[in-house]
Amino acid sequence: MILFIINKTLDKKTLIISSLIVIFTLVIFNINTIVQTISKDNKTSSFVQNNITTADLKAFATSGKYGTQSFFNVLSMSGFWGKDQFRYTDLTKNNFAWNFSFGAIFVIFIFGYVKSFSYFWKEKNIKKAPIVFGIIFLISLTLAIGIKAPICKQISEFLFNYFPFYKGLREPQKWVSVLNVIYIIFISIGIQKALEQKSINNNKNNKNAFLLFFIFVVILRAPLMFFNFNSQLDTKHYPNDWYEINDIIYYESNCESNTLFLPWHMYMNFKFVNEKDINRGIIANPASIFFKCPTIIGTNMEWGGIYDNSGDERGNDILNNFLQKNGIDAKDVLDKYNIKYIILAKEVNYENYSLLQILPYLELKKETNNLYLFKVIND
Repeated sequence: MILFIINKTLDKKTLIISSLIVIFTLVIFNINTIVQTISKDNKTSSFVQNNITTADLKAFATSGKYGTQSFFNVLSMSGFWGKDQFRYTDLTKNNFAWNFSFGAIFVIFIFGYVKSFSYFWKEKNIKKAPIVFGIIFLISLTLAIGIKAPICKQISEFLFNYFPFYKGLREPQKWVSVLNVIYIIFISIGIQKALEQKSINNNKNNKNAFLLFFIFVVILRAPLMFFNFNSQLDTKHYPNDWYEINDIIYYESNCESNTLFLPWHMYMNFKFVNEKDINRGIIANPASIFFKCPTIIGTNMEWGGIYDNSGDERGNDILNNFLQKNGIDAKDVLDKYNIKYIILAKEVNYENYSLLQILPYLELKKETNNLYLFKVIND
């Protein structure tokens, strides 16, 4: 559709066909969510309505200490809440590269937007396109800032409280993706119009210089993509003892029981992911997808003042009636959920689970470099 808009070939028929293709594609990619939403047993909708609160708005607020910082973060296509947690290499810390590249791109964007009025005005079907896109841009910018600025906060909280589906968007900076699309449209127009200027079009050297400059600016926006994203994008191998413990449980139980994986955290640092930087090693607990047999992991998010908003009854029961009692006189909880094995990874605060080794109904079956494996003894 963007190509149609730029080339001014977007008649009504093309618009309808293109829109249907886009809608169909979006439906296919989101079919799982759509089915869950319209089904009678709608767990997703129930979770959103019962477990997401205003605390989520604060925990996942757009990055920036002040409204003006959040505004610039969003405008410059940044703003992810994890930015302030040093969980990845922050390109915005390089003031020259980030600000210069954005300034250059924004100038071309504004140039393209201004030129687009004359560009589209003669086309009957799309002459109001710049106005429509401009409105969408401002709306997306406002919503992306979220609660970080007074006016934006009032709008976001109103939508959060009175529009059920909007409540599920607890990370408002995702609206930046809409800004990106609009940037692409008008930057493309800006480049085309710049190349049509006599000073550039009539001079091959000037044209090549302009194109090389723009390529340089784009690279400057994301220079780490040429350097393995500063070693952030890398494959990691699970330790051998994870496979060893997995085989023991699988061949002994034939997956007819559940395994409890500790420490009880939904997100935590694993040494095999990143031994140098604890923030870079924090990942979603992978135990439930690694081990062949059903494995119960922590449901506690532990972020932004929220300990656990999963609404998972099993997780809350294990936490309140087994873990908080240090397992003392709490074997009935394990029996209730058919838990026959407990894996304790030697990560984070695993020392807090030392009492597992003296519980009379647990047998230490195997200790490895990274894991303890306990087996529940039947009476």
